[in-house]
Amino acid sequence: MKRAVAERELINDTTERERDAVRDRLRAAVRINMMRIDEELIENPSNLMECGEQVAFAANFRDTAHNGVEYAEAIAADELRRELIEPVPEPGDEDRDPPARKKPGTGKRRSEAQIKSEIPNYPAVKRAQRRLEDAKLEFSLWMAIMEGLRAKSASLENVSRLIISGYISNSSVTAVRRAEIRNAGGRGTSDYR
Repeated sequence: MKRAVAERELINDTTERERDAVRDRLRAAVRINMMRIDEELIENPSNLMECGEQVAFAANFRDTAHNGVEYAEAIAADELRRELIEPVPEPGDEDRDPPARKKPGTGKRRSEAQIKSEIPNYPAVKRAQRRLEDAKLEFSLWMAIMEGLRAKSASLENVSRLIISGYISNSSVTAVRRAEIRNAGGRGTSDYR
């Protein structure tokens, strides 16, 4: 049993590392490299598709986490309904028969309002809520990357039109890049990456 849990954790860690690597690569792919405009035009649809797949996975994880919260809440409510509230000894009850007070099942049942208010504090529900928040964040991050890639797609279309119309030429892109390299002191930083 412990081995299966350890293997599952290893798979989850590996999958998470792979997703992080893909996310980092796609974040970098959002930028337009004017020196590689041809490759950018070819790679962008593939990047959009790959990001779309990751968005779908993130949406699935989010929905699964939401179902996990509902399941944890149902389990917590069931357990709380089954538990009886043991009576609290009142002052002066010390003289009464202690075994009668401590007899199992002598407590009263919780009201539905009490159960509803105690569910969010249940440990399993808190864990499920954290997983849901993490899944929502993951989904939002992938959607942001997707929007960036869509914006890049529109920008590539505009840049292509400008190049076709002759407004931007290869020599102008090269000249801008050379000036950036000279101004940066040879570090090679550019807004056209």
